[in-house]
Amino acid sequence: MLERQISDKLSNLTAKASGFATFTQKSSEELEYLEDIHVKWSSGMEHPATKHYKYILKDDVLAQYNPVTKENNEEDFERMYDLVFYHEDGKLKANGDFLCGCDMYKAEYVFDSMKKFKLSYNVKGKSKDYETITTFIKCLS
Repeated sequence: MLERQISDKLSNLTAKASGFATFTQKSSEELEYLEDIHVKWSSGMEHPATKHYKYILKDDVLAQYNPVTKENNEEDFERMYDLVFYHEDGKLKANGDFLCGCDMYKAEYVFDSMKKFKLSYNVKGKSKDYETITTFIKCLS
């Protein structure tokens, strides 16, 4: 389960989103992330949203990969950022950042427990200035 808060500083709009995310182990080095959420904006607009990423461990480095569509319409993945892990305030944390066009994305992961973590993104660019804070809570199956 996930809950997300979105704050867009350019439009002064906020949103809350909720839904589900799954991490599926594809191999000993790869996790696939799929997200299916419903977003409610402060303007009254509502819509569904999905995300799809991969996390790949290679040479002791964990990296997040973003889907891209090739010219032949096949999906491929490009490296977004490496996660840099560290301990702070008694918690395991990780961060990473990447430049997408003119937009800088900064990610921070805070692992509260084996069942809960937060992922924050700060995004700044020519036409972007927003923050998302997502809380992930493991659901027992």
